[in-house]
Amino acid sequence: MNHSATYLLAALREKIKEKGIGYSDLSLKMGIPLSTIKRKLHNTALGLDKILLYASYLDTDLVELSMRGKQLQQESEQVITGLNGEIFYRYPHLFDFLNLLRINDSSLDEIAQAYQLNQTSVTLYLRALEMLGYLVLKGDRQYQFTGKGRFVFDQGSPLEILFANRFMHDAFSQDVNMPICIDRISITEEQEEKLLAEVHNKLLEFDIKNKSSETTPRLRNVLMTFTPGNQVFLSKTIHNIDSELLKEISFEKKTESN
Repeated sequence: MNHSATYLLAALREKIKEKGIGYSDLSLKMGIPLSTIKRKLHNTALGLDKILLYASYLDTDLVELSMRGKQLQQESEQVITGLNGEIFYRYPHLFDFLNLLRINDSSLDEIAQAYQLNQTSVTLYLRALEMLGYLVLKGDRQYQFTGKGRFVFDQGSPLEILFANRFMHDAFSQDVNMPICIDRISITEEQEEKLLAEVHNKLLEFDIKNKSSETTPRLRNVLMTFTPGNQVFLSKTIHNIDSELLKEISFEKKTESN
């Protein structure tokens, strides 16, 4: 999915902050209601002409905003590729452990209890993730993450395909009705792309709006329908492991560096 509109607007909001201009000042300067500015600056359907209008008042242009938006996107995402992608594909339970630890903010004890992991396995999981560069061990069961933001799989990689299959399995295993189901509809590829972009942008708009409200609705997966937003695991379970995983990672890293 293309999140460029989201990060372009984020770059625009950052530029406003950098200039030391409040939304109320911008409202007076541009003659636009304050409520409209607050809404538009989080609306991914905002037209390019409107973005350029805001940019002109902030003494910037689309090139600068695009570069900053791309930087913000890179800072908020960790793309899993190369050796790490291969290791996670062969050991999906290792990625699930990392996801629970960092994205879900689960404690080591919570994970160990939920999956009946022994302490040796917990230590080995942490050491493996350190070898892959996702955290730094500070002592016995003490660690610090090396990155931030959500994990993104390399497009077209075996790991992304594995995730897509697990997502599809979870989505279609839910007992839900299909709000939209139309047979034999005439539509061009261009119209398909336009429809997908409009739906995607509208969903992002809803997401941003709901996350800024006092009460955030429950999370949902969206596949042109709505299903409960269960976390997608790459493996069936997280099980106890031995030192063979560390040996394989060490061997692969040496092979990669040669």
